[in-house]
Amino acid sequence: SLLSAALVSAGIDGFFEFTVAADEVDHPKPHPALYLEAFTAVACDPGNGVALEDSATGVAAARAAGAFLVTVPSQPAAVLDGDYVTGSLTDPTVVAWAEQMPGRNRSRITPAADRVRRGTEGRHLPSSR
Repeated sequence: SLLSAALVSAGIDGFFEFTVAADEVDHPKPHPALYLEAFTAVACDPGNGVALEDSATGVAAARAAGAFLVTVPSQPAAVLDGDYVTGSLTDPTVVAWAEQMPGRNRSRITPAADRVRRGTEGRHLPSSR
């Protein structure tokens, strides 16, 4: 699939225990089906999960699913909604959040739990229990 090829190309394919691509669900974004399928597969309530998005369509899907939303606009001038909006996934708060997740290793990324940790500028990122 295109998703698998993109993850391999970026060198991050080993970080994900499970993926869902647009061609694997009945309704594409902005419908929340993709997120709901992913959260179901990892036994995570969407309200306790995290979505990483870069477009208005993705933001709408994540919001409709009820996930905490980390937004990294793919277009520099884009103004998008998010619970935590940043210019890069290398943002120190995002990196620190990812590094403190339980079970974090090179073979998977664990879904977030239901507590929050204070981020920069009053924004919050979910943290582990």
